[in-house]
Amino acid sequence: MKRILLAVLLGALSTSLFAGRYKPTVDDVNTFLKNTTYVVLESNPISSYNLKIKEAMSTNWTLTKFEFITSAQFEQMRKERDKSFLVLVDFKYPEENISVSYTHLCAMNGSATSKVTDMPEVISIPAGYTKNGDASYYYKLEAFLRFFQQHILALKADPKLLKADMLDDYNDNAPKVKMKELWVVEKDLEKDMRDITKQRKAYPYPVKVVNPEDIEDAIAKKDENVMFIHKVGPDGQRMQERVYKMVFSASDGLLYYFDMHRMSGSKPDGMLESDLKKLSKK
Repeated sequence: MKRILLAVLLGALSTSLFAGRYKPTVDDVNTFLKNTTYVVLESNPISSYNLKIKEAMSTNWTLTKFEFITSAQFEQMRKERDKSFLVLVDFKYPEENISVSYTHLCAMNGSATSKVTDMPEVISIPAGYTKNGDASYYYKLEAFLRFFQQHILALKADPKLLKADMLDDYNDNAPKVKMKELWVVEKDLEKDMRDITKQRKAYPYPVKVVNPEDIEDAIAKKDENVMFIHKVGPDGQRMQERVYKMVFSASDGLLYYFDMHRMSGSKPDGMLESDLKKLSKK
């Protein structure tokens, strides 16, 4: 599927990691919960994303009724208010670098707008760096779906949570990370933190370097002792680009940590020493 490409125009620098993004309303949440959710598939029928999202929706999604559709069907249906969508969207940030995009998993409501950018978004998370394909995130989809459902129900229960920078609030959960085992794929750590001595100095709690299959298995088993790092970045290909760092629970998909930095000489691609120190102190 040629994903929908959104040019997100950011305003002045802000502490919010998603400055300029849409702020959901109570009506957006209620509409999403009332509608059928249409899950948009990629054009390749045997893509890793398609195979995993079909499996993950059938075993994890209980929030709404759902159906699978093509990107062409999405274009035909997206203006209908009685339909909601779960779709991969490639976001660009023109003020930073128009050649770079990040793939987000988005829960959106249909709306009679001329642009996809104006569709009401209920929740989205950075899934991957677009040029890297879906290999870095497809195996985490079950956790993402669990998180989306918890998040939307939390918004329904407490409308005060509705804000443009909703993910920031999940950092209140960070103190609990060190109570579990933190799993990470080695390449998602900055190079200095791959040294066990330096790593333990920054974060003297259980860390386990694993393969993607291990994380996928822990999520499938709902392992209550596992937290895992989800890093979205260019894998060292470019400077000045965004690097998102998140920590999710393997058991219920709850988000425990969320941060973003821009790559530089002192801040390389990956989970930084400073991130681990934050988790250690909280």
